Amino acid sequence: MPTSLLLESSQGCIGAIYAVLRQESSSGNREAKLRGLQGHLLALYSAALSTPVSDYEEYQYEESEREYIVTEEQYNAVQDSIAELMGEYDTIIDSSIDVAQPEYESKAFTVSELVADVFQEIVDFVWNYRIDVQTDEVKGMLIYDYLQGFTHTWGKKVLIIARAIHDAIEMEMEGDGEYE
Repeated sequence: MPTSLLLESSQGCIGAIYAVLRQESSSGNREAKLRGLQGHLLALYSAALSTPVSDYEEYQYEESEREYIVTEEQYNAVQDSIAELMGEYDTIIDSSIDVAQPEYESKAFTVSELVADVFQEIVDFVWNYRIDVQTDEVKGMLIYDYLQGFTHTWGKKVLIIARAIHDAIEMEMEGDGEYE
């Protein structure tokens, strides 16, 4: 199954988020951390975009045997760390944003929540895909589900996050010429 780029990008994204979790927001360069996270998210987006869902359509009628791995504590830890890193730029209010989820209908939400949502999707995918006992059929179902999630939810979230990080860096640099 031609999934190495998708899997590698997913793992890189997880690593970038864990790196933010391990670091205090005051240590290091916030701009570099944000750009690193943004870069990994966009690489994941590109890998998912480059993976033809048609290669996995034969699995669309099967129900994947997906385990949900991310705990509420892990989700909250990611959300809290990203909120701290984003600072005053964490909240997004944009009437043009539709992330295909009823909870976002208010059009006001946080970058940190979106990152935690994407983190949950990619960790669950990588964990389930990596289980040694998975057959090619089960892996095909997992990839199909992952790509459907990309098309309908988490792909949109990645673009919103990337734009929000871009805007935060731009606004901070315009304010004093440097991102603290």
